[in-house]
Amino acid sequence: MVVPQVQFGITGDDMSLINYVLGQDLNVRLVPGTYTAASPIIPVSGGRVLGPGPLETTIQASGTSLVSVTGQTDSFELSNVTLAMPGGQAFDIFSGASAARWFVHDCRFTQNNAGNAIWRGTTSAGQSMVECRFRRNTWQVFGATRTAEAIFLSSASGATQINANSWRDEVFFNENNDTAMYLIHLQNTGALNQTNYFENIVFEHPYGGAIWLESHTNGYINQCYCYDLPSGTATITNPLIKVSKNSTGPASARTTIIGGPRIQSGAVFAAGVGDINLDASCSDTVLEALSASGQLQLYLGGSKGVKLLGMPDGGWGIQDSPVTAAAGSAAGTGPPAPVVSAGPDNQSGLITFGTGMAPSAGQMVTVTFGTPFESTPQVAVVPYNGASTGLGLFSAVLTSTGFEVDCQNAPLASEGSAFYGFRWFAWI
Repeated sequence: MVVPQVQFGITGDDMSLINYVLGQDLNVRLVPGTYTAASPIIPVSGGRVLGPGPLETTIQASGTSLVSVTGQTDSFELSNVTLAMPGGQAFDIFSGASAARWFVHDCRFTQNNAGNAIWRGTTSAGQSMVECRFRRNTWQVFGATRTAEAIFLSSASGATQINANSWRDEVFFNENNDTAMYLIHLQNTGALNQTNYFENIVFEHPYGGAIWLESHTNGYINQCYCYDLPSGTATITNPLIKVSKNSTGPASARTTIIGGPRIQSGAVFAAGVGDINLDASCSDTVLEALSASGQLQLYLGGSKGVKLLGMPDGGWGIQDSPVTAAAGSAAGTGPPAPVVSAGPDNQSGLITFGTGMAPSAGQMVTVTFGTPFESTPQVAVVPYNGASTGLGLFSAVLTSTGFEVDCQNAPLASEGSAFYGFRWFAWI
């Protein structure tokens, strides 16, 4: 059914007719024009609200949110419209987080109030947000300093999770260079949100951060890039991607980040802030083929089981608890301290060492991981140079917190800390 604004002579709340048609026929196809909403769209299961294109049809709020997502609905579709919240209208565009298998695509969402979100919702008993698909939408937030994220979705228990939703081919604009708030923030305060997927998303000047997953497992962030972060404009005050534990929720685990997160050299970060920040509770994070148009800034936070695959052109700038090493019992009297060269993380590195007087075969170096593994890893040791090859080095006494490197043949006495060495690789 078609709802032509002029044909019906609507002068007040256009949503009353749209909701009536939606309830009767399930299908509303809007003609070009601007519609005024004094009450929100009330989605129905299986219903569709379709416009001719976001540049042709706009629904703007007048004293209300634009879409009520408080009653559980299944398989609702919204496409090809602009939903606009004018300045001075203190409402979120989407209110609530009770949706299953929604399809929202080819829309433009514009929030002109710094204190309101485009989509903000907390699930409650009997409600959840699951298997919703967002495709080819544009999300715009105005105002600085903002006090609301563009998307903030929160759940409190295993029965009310935010699971298996996907955002793909989206564009987010932080129009006024706000440095306070994230553009996407998924949170769970009692259990774990699971398997939410982000792919091919452009974040324009996200000085307040792009994506924050809080108490989340099996998150997948693929080819999501942050643009227009030049020095001299603003300081990036939140990590571009953050994975952490909510204070009352479980630890985040098994996050995969491929590509991204930054296409910008010269970006300026606040202290302790990087391209990607993890916390100590995170486990089994995979970081692959990342880029930053310069050195990538990673704050691993003592997280466990980080896998780094593919060195970026500018290298890693990793901040984490360092691996440490000490001279072993067979290194002789008064040996120099071993030297730990920076490696990607717990999983690999280079250590050089020397000897004191009267060394013998046996324990040369003891190594302590910066972050303990969840279980005892395997450790391979490769000699660093020709002198080291003759020692017959091998790893021994493996634990989740470290290992030792022993030698089969006695080394030379009184050698400096760079004379011998080995590369090591640990895995579970």
